[in-house]
Amino acid sequence: MKRILLTGGGTAGHVTPNIALLPRLRELGYDISYMGSYDGIEKKLITEFQIPYYGISSGKLRRYFDLKNFSDPFKVLKGYGEAVRTMKKLGFSGYSEFKFLLKGQNPGNMPTEGSNLIELLEKDIQATMKLMKQVDLNPILTLLYNAKRIYGFGIGFRQQNALQDFAHNMVSCDKSIFLIPAKQELDTQISFMKQGDIILIASYSGDIKDYVESIHTLKLLDIPIISITNFNKNDLSTFTPYNLYYQSTSLTPNLKPKRISYPTLNIVQDILYREYVRFGLENKETTG
Repeated sequence: MKRILLTGGGTAGHVTPNIALLPRLRELGYDISYMGSYDGIEKKLITEFQIPYYGISSGKLRRYFDLKNFSDPFKVLKGYGEAVRTMKKLGFSGYSEFKFLLKGQNPGNMPTEGSNLIELLEKDIQATMKLMKQVDLNPILTLLYNAKRIYGFGIGFRQQNALQDFAHNMVSCDKSIFLIPAKQELDTQISFMKQGDIILIASYSGDIKDYVESIHTLKLLDIPIISITNFNKNDLSTFTPYNLYYQSTSLTPNLKPKRISYPTLNIVQDILYREYVRFGLENKETTG
């Protein structure tokens, strides 16, 4: 199994980027571990995700006079030794291991004709535009317009980013979207959802094997799901009549992990936002 050791702490801002990576790393089959200070905020944040956590000694450089500035360098040295021992215990051999990993990649599988990839992008955009034109967006726009609370959950880092952009855009329409960063938070938030709430779920493959119970619970609570997935037959789309599709073709179908670009996912969320602006203006004129 592929392994990865994440680290970062001191403040939540150094931890949340790692948290955002967790869903995608799990999708790719990584065995994830985390290294941080013994009692920092990172320990509290990470242990909630049921990831093995390894504490080490750490110090702080203060830009003012403090006696701890004399003792903390020794804590840093101690932490360095603890980090090295922990990495060996976990089977990491450091930079040399990374070098051999890179060396093992076969450059022959990489595309060499950039023009072909540009043409592929053009085809994906055209296909996505066609898919969006075929969808009757009014039921989805009505759900968004009447929703008491809107939630967003991305199964993957890029999907989370796209929903974050959509949430930022929707602020201009006086609509707040509560973004859920990970599965554990999803299950927690589901327990607070009520009729009148909706959730947008974005995914590439639509594979929900790790989220089946969560999806079933949403159905039992009668919470409408708006799915945004790559155009294919997928499990997520079978759970809801409100489906939006984009087309994103792998740039390197013969390589693992596949290289995938997501401009068409952003096109879908942008079209949805533009259509919501139109829908909202029309409804204001009607009710006004």
